[in-house]
Amino acid sequence: MTHEENIQLMLETTKTAQEYIDKLINGINQCAEDFQTGSEKRALDITLQIIDGMKWLTEAMSLTKEIHKEEVNIQDINLFLNNIIEGFENKDYILVSDILDYEIKPIISTWKQKLAKTNKFENN
Repeated sequence: MTHEENIQLMLETTKTAQEYIDKLINGINQCAEDFQTGSEKRALDITLQIIDGMKWLTEAMSLTKEIHKEEVNIQDINLFLNNIIEGFENKDYILVSDILDYEIKPIISTWKQKLAKTNKFENN
């Protein structure tokens, strides 16, 4: 694969990641609502999907950092993901909900803005 092809693949990945963040945010909103209204089974199912999505997103962000126009600190999210695991272990689902809603969601929203700058710059 040539350097240009590699850059193009990274750009496509950042565009996909930018779109995927919207889906993650919707999932986080639904999960938080479900936890808060006592629909724990559904919220737990959604949380597993969110965690899988976060894994893909952090990998995509890491693999495309060469073309980011602004630094994206992936380590920011790891602490919160560890706190989510701790919340699950303690069956503290309100904590899990709060971390997703008030910690993770703002971080990935910032990532989306940074990806938009990367994609806008590369399209000009």
